Amino acid sequence: MRFAILSIGFELLIGRVVNTNSAFICSELAKRGHEVGREITVGDELTAISSELKHLIQEGFQNIITTGGLGPTFDDMTAEGVAMAFGLQVEENSLALQWITDKYDAMKLPLTAERRKMCRLPVGAQPIYNSLGTAPGFLFADGRLKVLALPGVPAEMTAIFQKNLEQIFPSEGRMHEREIRITGLPESTLATYTVKLMEKYPSIYIKTHPRSSEGKSEVLVHAYAMSGSDDVESQLDSLITALRSSVEKLGGRVEE
Repeated sequence: MRFAILSIGFELLIGRVVNTNSAFICSELAKRGHEVGREITVGDELTAISSELKHLIQEGFQNIITTGGLGPTFDDMTAEGVAMAFGLQVEENSLALQWITDKYDAMKLPLTAERRKMCRLPVGAQPIYNSLGTAPGFLFADGRLKVLALPGVPAEMTAIFQKNLEQIFPSEGRMHEREIRITGLPESTLATYTVKLMEKYPSIYIKTHPRSSEGKSEVLVHAYAMSGSDDVESQLDSLITALRSSVEKLGGRVEE
């Protein structure tokens, strides 16, 4: 499946909070054989949330995950943004209201308008229980198009994601990968050989990561493919063998 991730929060845009949620989601999706084609961050702004969702849908993304903007404050606008993108209203969801009521009753706190706001979801959305916090996530589906809205608090996001991902977005394989460390050759020299290998193995993507300057070269080479086929493993082995041979002929050194 091809995914887009929409992270929401001005705290991300001003650098006060590092977006670990996006990195976690990308990593977990890749492990399950999915592809992330877009990762976008917007502020707590209704039109921005709605507009970006519309753009992603127009680009053909049918699997979208949002993080942040589900809480009780005035600038938590994700539910309204999703609703606006689909031309819908938000409404009080009875199941979400029951969950929130129970949580605040247990804390002996009143159900204020701000707290009750967290149960207002796009019409037709399915609430998802938040075991570690108060704001529920939700799933909105329109035919094959799915929008999964997760909290911004990392622990809450992770818990909901791990419990519900496989049911909502079933795995289609996994990521097959190899990584080697090359010393003694600059990245620019390796570029000639990596592009030829990608032409020979079109299902495999190669990314080089220089760890020092061109003159003191150390480069990590990461090769990966998304597939459920066992043949990918043998292709990766062949690719690494070919790359090792080229590097050694050029006087470089390779470590697994």
